[in-house]
Amino acid sequence: MLAGLRRKLKFAPDYVLTDAMAHECGLSPFYEQCCLILDRADRLGLRKEECILLKAIIVTNCDVQVEESLALRKLRDDLLASLHDCAAVIRSGNPTMHVQNLLLLLPSIRQADCLMKQFWNNARSDGFKLRKLLVEMLEETQSTNSRGSLETSSVKSTKIVCEM
Repeated sequence: MLAGLRRKLKFAPDYVLTDAMAHECGLSPFYEQCCLILDRADRLGLRKEECILLKAIIVTNCDVQVEESLALRKLRDDLLASLHDCAAVIRSGNPTMHVQNLLLLLPSIRQADCLMKQFWNNARSDGFKLRKLLVEMLEETQSTNSRGSLETSSVKSTKIVCEM
């Protein structure tokens, strides 16, 4: 994290996570990972349009079986082409290099997603009662992982904005 900069991770208008709050509730690894992602995004000069396209790529890059796999593949290809076109319009220099650097954010976002899922699984195993939908989502992730497939990234992980 940038020296002396205190970040607030804003997930919704009424939900902000600070360093102190993350430490208090056991989310420090997640908070630190998100701050690293934000630092990298800041260095890249991530624009709103690029962020929206990255979110769409994350959602469509899941390992869920779908009936229309050809349509999903075309959508993924269209999103990647759109990200390249977006970079070509709003950036000077080599748009391909910029898109490649943006795509290098995705493994870090996946790691933040895994840290959040680990937090909720730990809370559940510690006896905290979780809502049914969250339990179902965690169980689906575990069953997908046990079949040898990668887990689906959470869009929440990319829905972070920085406030100073």
